[in-house]
Amino acid sequence: MADGWDRGWVADRVQGLVADPSGWVADPEVPWQGVVETETRLVLAGDHDAAYHGLRETRELSDEQKKELIELINSLYLLDRELEWTNHGILRSFRFWSRGEKVEYLHAANGLAEVLEGIGSEVLIGFGSVLAYVRDQDFIPHDDDLDLIVAFDATEVGSLTEALDLVVVALQKAGCEVWGDLPTHRKASSGSGHVIDVFVGLIEDGRVSWFPSARGGLSVEQVFPGQTVDFLGVPVRMPARPHEYLEVTYGPDWATPIGNWNHPWDRSQYADLLNEPAAVPPLPVAAPDQPPRRPVLMMSGKRILKRAERLCISEGLELPEQVLPHLRRLSVDEFGEFMWSLPNPDFPALSAILPAMAPPSVQQGWTGSSGTPLLAQTTSFVRSVESTYANHTGQSLQGKTILDVGVGYGRLIRLMYRYSNPDQLWGVDAWDRSLQHCRDVGLPANLRQSEVFPVALPVGGTTFDLAYAFSVFTHLSPRAAEAVLDAVRKSMKPGGLFIVTVRPIEFWKHLAPAKGIDPAELRAQHQANGFAYLPHEGIEGESYGDASVVPSFFRRPGWKLVGRDWNAIDPYQAVLVLQAEPIQEVAATPGTRLSRLRRAARRR
Repeated sequence: MADGWDRGWVADRVQGLVADPSGWVADPEVPWQGVVETETRLVLAGDHDAAYHGLRETRELSDEQKKELIELINSLYLLDRELEWTNHGILRSFRFWSRGEKVEYLHAANGLAEVLEGIGSEVLIGFGSVLAYVRDQDFIPHDDDLDLIVAFDATEVGSLTEALDLVVVALQKAGCEVWGDLPTHRKASSGSGHVIDVFVGLIEDGRVSWFPSARGGLSVEQVFPGQTVDFLGVPVRMPARPHEYLEVTYGPDWATPIGNWNHPWDRSQYADLLNEPAAVPPLPVAAPDQPPRRPVLMMSGKRILKRAERLCISEGLELPEQVLPHLRRLSVDEFGEFMWSLPNPDFPALSAILPAMAPPSVQQGWTGSSGTPLLAQTTSFVRSVESTYANHTGQSLQGKTILDVGVGYGRLIRLMYRYSNPDQLWGVDAWDRSLQHCRDVGLPANLRQSEVFPVALPVGGTTFDLAYAFSVFTHLSPRAAEAVLDAVRKSMKPGGLFIVTVRPIEFWKHLAPAKGIDPAELRAQHQANGFAYLPHEGIEGESYGDASVVPSFFRRPGWKLVGRDWNAIDPYQAVLVLQAEPIQEVAATPGTRLSRLRRAARRR
């Protein structure tokens, strides 16, 4: 097992997961291995956005290690599928385009340039598109889009924001679809379906600038008037002195291909031109080690959030139950992305009402993952819960009473706000430290500490339509698991669902060697008793360790096993669906499964 980064070792693990997604599981005590496993599984599951943003965000790998992991995933999986992990994401890069497709794309860019003629300077191809023509005489293989540039006289247009507004109006009048929220450019698509980036710049005192390039780095004469060149048989307009343009834009080594090159993005040079809002007062309950927020929500989701933000201000909304109805139009992933981003400086009013996300150190400590990879795992489970509840009850989760068993720092219960208000949400946990993390960020819900071996839950007689326990029965001893099952059943409504995750027998071949245990012994225990348990050291091991469980374990009085689910993002968290039914008294006998399980636990 590798503790330090080794490219060959990582390549073997990536290749192994490509061949068998149920294969290798990272050592939980080596965080960078968890990143390699999570990123690879996200790519295999087709969740490319989560993989892309998760790797950008993680602090467990250096930039060089991230680059190597990308190269390995590309070479071992993506390139064979005509996809490539590039600086813009995981997509079908130009190396897979035919000449005919490229020619069609150039004509689409010319069409968009015609739409924009007359609103500012002449419209030219720019940035990587110029580099493609001059250096490669073809599209750059690892790139995926064309760029247009247009400039405005700073004496007439006072900011980049104003310039972007002029571009958007012109494009929309021509029937183009326009989107994006970066201060540099907008994405646009006409009827052809091709997407082109349109960058705006300003002309100031004989100099012209396009953020994120250096302000004033180019003279007007280096760019205008443009020249017409033949690019793959298509006439296109580009800067007057393309070699000088490239040296200013990309530096003196512009002729050397660099797959993941980035602009410096120095906003301070353009602060007076960006029209950014004044700084807002510090938000309450801020998480000091929260990673930078990822701008991945699309415009449709942001419209919902902006409307809710305006309502908070105009109508004086102050309580979660006043705000949440306006946010439930978001999809599960949009809702999760927003909750993960809190406190969010773009939405200070909402951030003052809703709980901050736990810091990455807490996320990592409780779940072995954080940020986008953890969000992907979380939303995958929530979607499974939502669809499972509808399939088995014929009802929506909206307005239901919901119980989070093993609530931890509140990772999952945050997403339950999408369905019910805080007064209908309950979270129980045997560890007060978990509940303290919920209290630290002001998480609104009914939170209670339960017993390690509960006879009943401390919920004051409340009964639930839905309960769930994610990664709880994966750790409980047989005695604790049975106690939790029986206690939860006493608080369920007739026909209510209890959705749990368990580890299959295959889990032991990965964990046991890392713990110095023979996996054959645990597999034999699993096969003989339907439950294998590896306790933690000390008194904690009486109730908590690592466990694998067969589905039939849950066929207990008051419970009916009605379904299962599985997903490739988290293959060792198999989902089981239990439904509450009338409890039939069953006489205990010396040979019952309970006796066998307890004997097995004592042997461990």
